[in-house]
Amino acid sequence: GIMGTILTAQNNKSSKSIEDALGVLIQGFLKGGVGSFLKGGSSSVSAEIRVGVSHAFVFCFKCLGQQWVERNLSVVISQVFELVTSPKSGSTHTEFVCARNSVNFILSAVLGRMLREKSQLAACKELVASLIRSQSQLEGGGSAGDLAPDLVQHWQVCALHQLGYLARRLGTVMTSLISDTSLKLLDTVFSCLLSASPAVRLAAASCLRDTCVSVPSVLTPLIDKSVEAMEKFKSTPEAI
Repeated sequence: GIMGTILTAQNNKSSKSIEDALGVLIQGFLKGGVGSFLKGGSSSVSAEIRVGVSHAFVFCFKCLGQQWVERNLSVVISQVFELVTSPKSGSTHTEFVCARNSVNFILSAVLGRMLREKSQLAACKELVASLIRSQSQLEGGGSAGDLAPDLVQHWQVCALHQLGYLARRLGTVMTSLISDTSLKLLDTVFSCLLSASPAVRLAAASCLRDTCVSVPSVLTPLIDKSVEAMEKFKSTPEAI
């Protein structure tokens, strides 16, 4: 089965083989249906199948172990990323929301409960980097190979949710990331408040709240920044 493939790849220390095996789970999540792991699947995937595949993802990462996950954070995040950024993730808003919930479940279980503190900080950096890339794509209009804006926004919601979740778990340890001027964590999250998507704006606000609770010292600077932004963008519909 797929677990045998993953464990064999793990023993052979083949990241590529593991990615291929996880790709089978991704196809099951996106296509669903009886025999969909080997065949084309159906056009609509039941919520039950997606819940099952989500648990399978978590189980796979647990079998691969903490050290593997920590060494391959970018692989883990990019593989889970596909569950919500594929056009096959859903045909209705409700289906996309369910896909987002699945992604948040997987990442919360892996990033929040499997990683040590140092690796959780590294995961935060990965999430911020993905937000910066997604913001650049949305602001630049994108290219032919880029994701559609609505798919990018679904991932942004997940990334912001996970960033806030990790901030709650890390507490004042987050100070090192906030003070890292090259990372621009707060500026990046703050920029998402002007997103065209209400879900992204709410996720960004929630993330900032979690960060302020974890690191109270950033509350006053953020209030000042919010007041300045409200004054600067008072004629912008999104800001209002």
